[in-house]
Amino acid sequence: MAGIPSTRYDAGDTITTLADMIPTLIAPEIVASAARIEVFRPLAREFDMTGRPGGALDVVNTPSLAFAALTELTAPNATTFDTGKRTLNPTIRGVDVAISIMAWEEAAVGITDSVAKEAAQGLAGDRDGLFAALYTEAPASAPTHEIGTDGVALSYTTLCAGMALLATQNAPRPIDWCVTPTQWYGELAKDNTLIDASIKGSPVLTQGMGANGSVTQVYDCRIFVSDKVAISSGTVYESMMFSEKAALGYAYRRITSPLTGVPSELLVDVDWDSSARAYNLNMTYYADAEGLKGTSVTTNTWLVSIIS
Repeated sequence: MAGIPSTRYDAGDTITTLADMIPTLIAPEIVASAARIEVFRPLAREFDMTGRPGGALDVVNTPSLAFAALTELTAPNATTFDTGKRTLNPTIRGVDVAISIMAWEEAAVGITDSVAKEAAQGLAGDRDGLFAALYTEAPASAPTHEIGTDGVALSYTTLCAGMALLATQNAPRPIDWCVTPTQWYGELAKDNTLIDASIKGSPVLTQGMGANGSVTQVYDCRIFVSDKVAISSGTVYESMMFSEKAALGYAYRRITSPLTGVPSELLVDVDWDSSARAYNLNMTYYADAEGLKGTSVTTNTWLVSIIS
């Protein structure tokens, strides 16, 4: 076939084959499409580490500052700003796909369109899963930020309990609550008090699920639905309530593709495997999701884990 690259990183002369089209046209579409559907990343604080030396990024915790009366000619005690650090360490994540020559030649729909759609879903889902696993950062004591009861439906009362815990910790607003589809459709959407609070003044529940899984807002708490919210012990739904762009962080590096020379969040690499009569499509990204508050992975006081 004309235009098939002779080596993995030989882009060929023309954009006439899958090997040429994927890196130059599809990679940006995958990244853009994933951004439109993923839930957690838009709610996290982002750090672009492209070009930054070193493999990890330390984020300093901000202490609580308390003003007080001063004594004339006496210097007050200073509050130490560096009260502990959280570290984000991007790692390589990826997926390999083989597309046979028969799939390429006989597909009823364009292979490139199918690849872009499925890759966007996969990328968004993988990044959402990284964030959803952070429910374990909720403190288990003094006071516990692990609330709710296995087998007991979420409700308006649960929402208020979570918000009260975050308010006590002076957690920044707005607040986000990410729940499973079961917790939304089977629990919260059936709670009359929450429904009444969600429609008063603005019929938000009649507008359907919005971009990035948004379903409604009660007070200053926005509720999102994600099928990547963790399920522990087989049946326990681990929903997460947290401060937007403060409790969670996402660090990433843009990768320069040898095929295009253009830095991108997603590296898409294609080569032709003649013995398998197939294109090998490899997709890679370089990122990490971690909590930002607290001095360890179990002391994030701007996060509440709410089970049902």
